[in-house]
Amino acid sequence: MKDKKWYVISSATIVCILLNLLGRVVAEKYSFPLWLDSLGTFIMAYAAGPVCGAIVGLVNNLIYGIFVDMQTIYCFVGAIIGAIVGIAAKKKVFENLFKVVTLGMCLAILCTIISVLLSAAVYGGSIGNIWGDQMVRMCIDSGIPTFISWIIGQFYIEFLDKFVAVTSVYLIIQIVRSIRKKSHNGIKKISSSLLAFVISTAVAMIFCSTTALAAGDDYNEYTQLTYGNAQGLLAGEANDIVQTKDGRIWIGTYAGLYSYDGTRFKPHNDIDTIRNVNAMYVDEEGRLWVATNDNGFTILINGKSMNTMDEENGLPSNTVKNITCDNQGNYYIGTAEGLAIVELNGGVKIKKTYAGIKNISSLTSDENGNVVAITDNGKMYWFCDCENIANPINDTSDYEINCAYFSQNGFLYLGGADNHVLSYKMTNNKPYREKAFLCGMLENINSFYENEEGEMFVCSDNGVGYFTEKRNYKSIYTNQFESSVESMIVDYQGDLWFASSRLGLLKLSKTAFADVFSEAGQTQHVTNATVIWEDKLYCGTDDGLFVINDKKKLAESNLVTHELENVRIRGLVVDSKNNLWITTTGSGVFCVSSIGQKKYNIKQ
Repeated sequence: MKDKKWYVISSATIVCILLNLLGRVVAEKYSFPLWLDSLGTFIMAYAAGPVCGAIVGLVNNLIYGIFVDMQTIYCFVGAIIGAIVGIAAKKKVFENLFKVVTLGMCLAILCTIISVLLSAAVYGGSIGNIWGDQMVRMCIDSGIPTFISWIIGQFYIEFLDKFVAVTSVYLIIQIVRSIRKKSHNGIKKISSSLLAFVISTAVAMIFCSTTALAAGDDYNEYTQLTYGNAQGLLAGEANDIVQTKDGRIWIGTYAGLYSYDGTRFKPHNDIDTIRNVNAMYVDEEGRLWVATNDNGFTILINGKSMNTMDEENGLPSNTVKNITCDNQGNYYIGTAEGLAIVELNGGVKIKKTYAGIKNISSLTSDENGNVVAITDNGKMYWFCDCENIANPINDTSDYEINCAYFSQNGFLYLGGADNHVLSYKMTNNKPYREKAFLCGMLENINSFYENEEGEMFVCSDNGVGYFTEKRNYKSIYTNQFESSVESMIVDYQGDLWFASSRLGLLKLSKTAFADVFSEAGQTQHVTNATVIWEDKLYCGTDDGLFVINDKKKLAESNLVTHELENVRIRGLVVDSKNNLWITTTGSGVFCVSSIGQKKYNIKQ
């Protein structure tokens, strides 16, 4: 194209710019995991050289930034990659498919570095693509540092985008050459490049879809309600929570036992043997076993005390910390001074005791008769048919274990004193290490809970989360309820209840409402006012003004948000002339009027 007249080059430049803009609009509309805004740049760079490629990349991003998303700063990225592709074309890179793929990888790495630095400096790390932002959130939830998560999220988008662009140019070149020469070798090149393009793109798209699915987070859209002293839970804390078959929820506290019938909390002060509760257990027949701190354990049926066992009846200690039952109906009672195995045979009778196994903090059993006990100092004991057998797990020396749980699908999960979870597949009644993985930013895992869908919830000292059978971990936002979460249940209505030994109870309920900040990939902010203006949701917070594009589920920025960055906003009103009035704390009142596409007149 070097020998063509200026108007030919100008026309081709305009066409390539329009091709870029069209690709970006399509990608935005259908939420593709790539930009699709560099194909025109690469075609122009190959045909007319690095200068023309840089111009197309610059102008494309400049136009899109001015009229669509205000991110004009990325025009320099478009110019740089346009120039690089033009130089690569001169070096005959597009003559070889391997070199083309290598070029795509290098461009993806370069664009990732530059874009992350720009977005971190200007936009708080936001990528602007829902797939990339979800990837960032998932990485942060997995315990990866924030800046590294930004890099992963940006590369996640850039790799597929640049690969599609360079291989598309290569494919176009081969098609044009084949048509001109009618070459059999050209057809072979087209076939091989097209096959490589289709297979690689399909694999990348499947990976993107799988990851995006894993990043889904319905529980963050649930409404939250905290119960404490003011709501009738007089203790203001909860050590354990269970639900019996009659639908009642039972809460064990240091101030006694409470039940909740869906309306109010009822203290059961009439049961003399229950003054403070460490843990509870509901057996197959619906009986409630209550482990106390100083009176052994008591068995309740329909809320009435039926049996009690303490030191006078042969229990190793009156301090009972945990209870479970094996598949033969043997109940394992973990006390401060030893483990007791009891049976219900004409009354509650002690079958066996292990005085040396003290301070058991976690007990779990499976359908094959296996029982695992974890003590306060992290030591693990294994039982089968009431016998203490040799521990078959000997690879936990690098981890301090807090709790254990047998899942419905034949796995044993061990929770660590940090955020590690070890999973073992039970095969032929023996555990085999499957993997060790992290649970985001959690610390000191206290317990597990499995729902009917096979999702495994994790309760810890600083928050909660869950993972699926594929070990895709996701944290659950619980506002300020993130201290000493001991246990949880999912009730018959699908509500999630969390018990904290410091904060009381937290209930998460399904709602028709959505957390727009979470959907838009934004961190939570204290929001004081909202209003719809210019078909977008404006949110006034303690940290400034935020704009949410509801159609795209993405956060946006404009001149107004930049003007009010870090300003505490108290009120938002749109008047009859479509002016946006903003009241602030310490910065006065602002009146904003729209004077064109993405242009505003701001008066203070």
